[in-house]
Parts: sequence; C-alpha cells; structure tokens
Amino acid sequence: LLSSLLLSGCGSIQRMALRSASPMFAEGSNKLTLERNWDFFRESAPGNLKFLEMIYLQDPENLPLLATLIKGYAGYAFAVPETLAYGDDLAGVEGSIHRSNAVELYTRAFDYG
Repeated sequence: LLSSLLLSGCGSIQRMALRSASPMFAEGSNKLTLERNWDFFRESAPGNLKFLEMIYLQDPENLPLLATLIKGYAGYAFAVPETLAYGDDLAGVEGSIHRSNAVELYTRAFDYG
C-alpha cells in the first residue's frame, strides 16, 4: 500500500511540474516565430516539436501543451515544407515530396486537435 501511494504520488508530482512548466513552453514556442534565420528554424523546430510531444505524452490532459503542439506542427508545415513545395511548383517539379511532407505535418496537427 505504501509503495503504491509513493508511485502514484510521483506521477501526480510529475504532472504538476509539467503543468506548471507549460506556460514556459508555450511562450518559448511563440518566441521561435521571431527567428530570422530560416535555415536555423528549419533545422531546429522538429527537435523542439518532438520534445514537446514527448512531454505531452506524459500528461495528455495538459491542454496548454496540446495547443502549443497543434500550433507548432501546423506552423512548421506552413513555414517549411510549403515554402519548399512552392519552390518546386515554380520549378515545375511534379509530385513534390515537400507537398506530401506538409500534408503529413498538417495531419499530425489535425490529429492532435
């Protein structure tokens, strides 16, 4: 009984810590939109999104973190794969992999939503 209380207490403490850090993650993701170097954004945003995704999986009832994930995946899809797909469209490339990547990321955002 004592060990089960300790284990359940650790989980609730962990969730409480994650929920108290959620505003920090949301504010940090908003600051990511101010990045001026597109290449740096393109390379760094997926790692940040996966980090937020792993944290969200620890506390799936965390709505501020969920909103951050949805905005993050949709924003990244718009900023990176769609930009690259537009370049493919201008160059006349058929069947752009970037377009399918954008659809995949939008779908991930939609699935979280």
